[in-house]
Amino acid sequence: MYTSTIVELSSEPARKISCKRCQYRKLRCSRTEPCRNCESAQQACEYREVDRKRRPATHEYVASLENRVARLESFIATLQGSSAAERDAMLRTVTFGDHLGSTGSRDAEVAGKRPSGTGRESSANLQIDLEGSLIYHGANGGGPPTTVAFSEKSAQFPRGSESDSKFEHVAEHFGISLQDELVTDALMQFFK
Repeated sequence: MYTSTIVELSSEPARKISCKRCQYRKLRCSRTEPCRNCESAQQACEYREVDRKRRPATHEYVASLENRVARLESFIATLQGSSAAERDAMLRTVTFGDHLGSTGSRDAEVAGKRPSGTGRESSANLQIDLEGSLIYHGANGGGPPTTVAFSEKSAQFPRGSESDSKFEHVAEHFGISLQDELVTDALMQFFK
């Protein structure tokens, strides 16, 4: 026996991508205009103008955006801790240029002005070197990171046992007071 198939003839060739509604609902689209799903649901059938899928963002682009957000958050934290006159002066010097270009000098400026105990948002850019000093790694247009070492006085760990001082330093960096009753209770519950 022979089986016959019905071939749908359309004035337009089948599209390479599904319509917007089928993509959103994750349905199998007939890719005709209107598609079968939209036609049966009596909905408007719309296709994107360009028949190609959007490529995902590169790791470099995502990293540059993350660094840009970290710099802006750091700048805002610095603004919050500044007096009105300092804040006005800092805002006058802000420039918004090519955000993918070299920003190492701006990173150093913002990192140098950051008050101690703040900077939670940009902590991913801080690392501790072998001597125990904080090192800030800023973006440099996809090249090697710009490195700015904090001053010895502000970056050295306090005296005491090495593990305790590192723990206290990290807690202080994130704005956590170990003398706070809520923090102590939470730690007691965690290590119970």
